[in-house]
Amino acid sequence: MEKKYLNENNVILFYSTPFQKNIKLKYNINWNKLDWKYIIHTATSNNVEFHLCKNLLEISQKGIPKNIISKLKKIREIGESEIIKSNVSLKTLRKSFNGSKIPFLVFKYRSTFQFVKDDIDVLVKNQYYFNKAVKNLTGIGYSGYNKKNLAIHFDKENLLQIDLHPHICWDMIGRSGSGFDIIDEQKIWERKRKTTIDGISLYTPSIEDDIIILCTHSIFQHHYITLNEVYHIGELIRTSKDIDWDYIFTSAQKYGWGSILCFMLYIIHQKYFYLYNLSIIPKKSLKYLEENMKNISSRNTTEQIKTNDLCYIFPIILTANIFRYKLYSDYMRRKRSILTLFLQYSVNLLITIFRHLRYHQNKQLSFNLDWLEKHNIYEGL
Repeated sequence: MEKKYLNENNVILFYSTPFQKNIKLKYNINWNKLDWKYIIHTATSNNVEFHLCKNLLEISQKGIPKNIISKLKKIREIGESEIIKSNVSLKTLRKSFNGSKIPFLVFKYRSTFQFVKDDIDVLVKNQYYFNKAVKNLTGIGYSGYNKKNLAIHFDKENLLQIDLHPHICWDMIGRSGSGFDIIDEQKIWERKRKTTIDGISLYTPSIEDDIIILCTHSIFQHHYITLNEVYHIGELIRTSKDIDWDYIFTSAQKYGWGSILCFMLYIIHQKYFYLYNLSIIPKKSLKYLEENMKNISSRNTTEQIKTNDLCYIFPIILTANIFRYKLYSDYMRRKRSILTLFLQYSVNLLITIFRHLRYHQNKQLSFNLDWLEKHNIYEGL
């Protein structure tokens, strides 16, 4: 973290949390001397700008310059309108799919707090229903583009984008719907739950599967974790009772990405401990995380998860020894020959290099920042 932005990063960290109770900024801040353009830009990159502005307006207006107050209010208003749009979009989707008897799950959407969503991720049961869902959405005015075996992004004016998935998986360049198996979809369907989201009743994955899917999305699609994802997953963990941690760990280990899952969950645990002095993961499971994240290949591992260094602002790069279960047969893994080890480490090195490059490319994407220019948020900052 750059020392230049120490105060700005602390403001983002302490005021972007959805679970604001009993939390207070641990530093004295001169609100007039802050780089507000940096704060708003970085918060938006982490998808926490709505809560940041909402909390600042509710808790700490005193001392914040008047021109900044007006910007914060504008961002909050835009966020509130987007949340209403999300609700309307979800109702439209449910009505259309239920009417056509299309079995579907909405994933990465359930949350214990409101935040601005970019899209609605939908999984359908099989290829037959996937094709039926494509026709259904096209029939009610959505436009989408289709590539074989990939998720389809559907757009309609005044409604949220719908990402229709034939499978929950990502290939090596982060495209949805193809690539190695990284999750047991049959288990997801078997364990599905009827959930009420913003007054709308529909099927979602179980809490455990939702946590797993949110983690896979960060790891395999974008290769980094944002503050919003920390809070999204953290709040699911904090507010849920009797989470089956063995199921979560076993599911990831089965497909060869258990170590990076442990790293990601440990980051989330440490962030909550730093902010709230709260341990959200049971001691037995926490010990498992610490023991199984030792194989992580990341330049930021120790620096970014030490309790006293958690003022770091995300995204945090996520790289790991992945895919090894798919690249080598059980027989070869048991033999552990020199050739096998050489191949394994060579492939893991190439994947790690690729994921670093992919991470830096994704970090520069402006798809979630364009609206700041559109609404003149930067003007006058």
